[in-house]
Amino acid sequence: MFLKRVNATGNQMMNNNDSSMDMYSSSYKPHQGISFMSMMQSSNNTTARGIHKQKKMQSTRSASIISSSSTIKRFVSNTNTSRLLKKNDTVLINVDDEMALLQSVDPQLQGKLGKVIAVRGDEIEVELVNDEDREEDDWDCFAINSPLPKTVNIPSFCVCLEDRVLKTRLTNA
Repeated sequence: MFLKRVNATGNQMMNNNDSSMDMYSSSYKPHQGISFMSMMQSSNNTTARGIHKQKKMQSTRSASIISSSSTIKRFVSNTNTSRLLKKNDTVLINVDDEMALLQSVDPQLQGKLGKVIAVRGDEIEVELVNDEDREEDDWDCFAINSPLPKTVNIPSFCVCLEDRVLKTRLTNA
């Protein structure tokens, strides 16, 4: 915040680096036309708008990851998801950062859709669904040159079920 120093003749002098400024003296007045509260309100409004835009962008990004050309499906993970999985379920693969860093699960699988082929305890076999009809806005040269296999074995806690399927199975359990 800039303060204007007003001398006895009424002339204004900008003085931001002066350590001897006394903010409580009558010769210092806040910048004309802009109060501290209005500056705080405008900064809060722009921050809120930035957060709103960021959330809106994130939500559209996640929707485009799991949407086809005509429908949007919402996938949810729950602590009980791994025990509710069944053969032929459509799942969304979710690889967290720790699993990717440890290279336990291929990080390229993040956000991919698949169908459950087999459930073997804590591990499931998933057949990846072709996602050529989805729009991809990030071109990863490595991903283009190294195609993913058709079926993968991943831990059951790395998948999310469709919300309506999870809800019905939780109510029936």
